[in-house]
Amino acid sequence: MRTSDFNHAASVSIMYFRRISLRKRLVPFVVLLAVFGMGDLSTVAQDTESGRSLVGSTFSTDDPTIRVLPLGSFHFAGAPDFNDPAAPSQQAEIRAVVDSLLQFQPTKVAIEREVEEATYVDSLYQDYRAGQGSLRVNEAYQIGFRVAKRQAHEQVYPIDYKRAWPMDSVLTWAQKHKPSFVRYATRWRKQITAVTDSLHRHEPLREILLHLNSDPFLRRIQAIRMRTLEVGAGSNHIGVEPPASVARRNMRIFANLLANSEPGDRVLIVYGTGHSHYFHEYIQGHPEMELIHPEEYL
Repeated sequence: MRTSDFNHAASVSIMYFRRISLRKRLVPFVVLLAVFGMGDLSTVAQDTESGRSLVGSTFSTDDPTIRVLPLGSFHFAGAPDFNDPAAPSQQAEIRAVVDSLLQFQPTKVAIEREVEEATYVDSLYQDYRAGQGSLRVNEAYQIGFRVAKRQAHEQVYPIDYKRAWPMDSVLTWAQKHKPSFVRYATRWRKQITAVTDSLHRHEPLREILLHLNSDPFLRRIQAIRMRTLEVGAGSNHIGVEPPASVARRNMRIFANLLANSEPGDRVLIVYGTGHSHYFHEYIQGHPEMELIHPEEYL
């Protein structure tokens, strides 16, 4: 081999191994870009010569295995305009909703009771399964227990985690420094109350739940949290804490859900509708979960 040919071959070999080494070093960097929203794995993480993905199948979301239906509800015990949930007409509406939800064929039912109350909740559920006692005026029992029993579940899953909602300090500060927010919050509360009161007076339970789980209503609920961020923005940021507290609470609840979920599960969540925005976001963001919208089964 001529000296020039040898030098050329050596140069090509060095460049090739440098490319291989560079690609290996880029893999974790590409992953970080995607995780923090600065890149697209589907277009960035490609082998430049073969077109093969450098990331692997770990990030595939093509086949979510855990299907979750988060049913957002009003709290039965705190809704006087719902009349009497124990009355025959209301019971018929509850049974109709339960019949509809059974079409989802849940393998587990998660409810808004604290994890620390699991033993107590289980005792109530086992009594109900045995035909002893009556269901309390609570959506977790009236809907959740009924669905679980009809599906022959051995237990229900309390996943709640309580956390303070530090809104009083925000309103106190805003009264002096941002009164426009206080006016907005007052209008928001009146509008939400008017809507829910009207639903309770004029609509059957199925229609109430459909409205409470609709995208426009969930956006309206989330709006107050986003506007709260404006209070103290650029100064003390006092408005950050309430939305952050809510988000942390819901992340903890979602972690409790994950702890009780297995591949192939179909989980019905019965919870206050104020949590639905977060359930939707977290379920859709989890690579092994699929969000099932309540309207599909109501």
